[in-house]
Amino acid sequence: MTSQPCVLSPRSMAEVALITSRVARSILDERTIPTTASLKTFWQSCRSLQQRWTKILDDWTAAGLLDVAILERLAPRVFSAEMAVRTWATILAGLDNQRGTDDFIRLARNAVTGLLQIRIGILSRVLLIPASEAVRTEEIDRLRRRCDRWTDLLLGPLAFEADCFEFAFEQERAHDFGEEGLIADPATGPHAVEHLVSAGLRLTFLQHLTAEPVDEPEFAELMQSILANVPHRALHRDGSLRTLLEQRIAASRQRDEQDTPFKLKLSTGQSPL
Repeated sequence: MTSQPCVLSPRSMAEVALITSRVARSILDERTIPTTASLKTFWQSCRSLQQRWTKILDDWTAAGLLDVAILERLAPRVFSAEMAVRTWATILAGLDNQRGTDDFIRLARNAVTGLLQIRIGILSRVLLIPASEAVRTEEIDRLRRRCDRWTDLLLGPLAFEADCFEFAFEQERAHDFGEEGLIADPATGPHAVEHLVSAGLRLTFLQHLTAEPVDEPEFAELMQSILANVPHRALHRDGSLRTLLEQRIAASRQRDEQDTPFKLKLSTGQSPL
């Protein structure tokens, strides 16, 4: 049996943000210091993506064609990268607050600011697109707002733990999400709302992000630099990622069951419709 290659996409980056938010409490409680190598890769990948994406936007402007398709491909990558980077940045800020330093937060600010500049570049060019393409440009902005809301939802509770709401898109909204996310229920365990967030993100949000493969190596490096700091025990039976793993297995089984009648009909020459 050959394993299928892992396909990286904006949808993958959003899942990295989800995973990061779920392990944040473990990292902060244990005061886990990120490795020097992961921090270096985090900074370099963000910087390289900023340079790559800046060139795409500069070429777009120089061409003068007002090609909305280029913006449609770029926007999901930028918005989903911001989700992961801002979530991880909040954890880095929390670690700094615990140690009374500002080493990590300065790195985080640079990364967030770099991606923010690309976001502004995309949105400013969206305003140049003719009104005849309004449906497509509105979808870009709709995706932006979805990513912003889910980012604030993911980092809200951990921003309370980190004592830092700086990297939320709307601090008041993240504060509200954070308060709700810290509610404990003895019947389901502390922070049970996290399970609902995980399910909701997969069911309602991820479908709006493209699964189109991203071949930019810096995109993969950014994911790896964050995931390198996921505590191993998070995947243990009682770990914070166990529910995510079980959800993925259940979803995979459900897809297989749904596909079986379709495959059987094809194998017998019947129409699947």
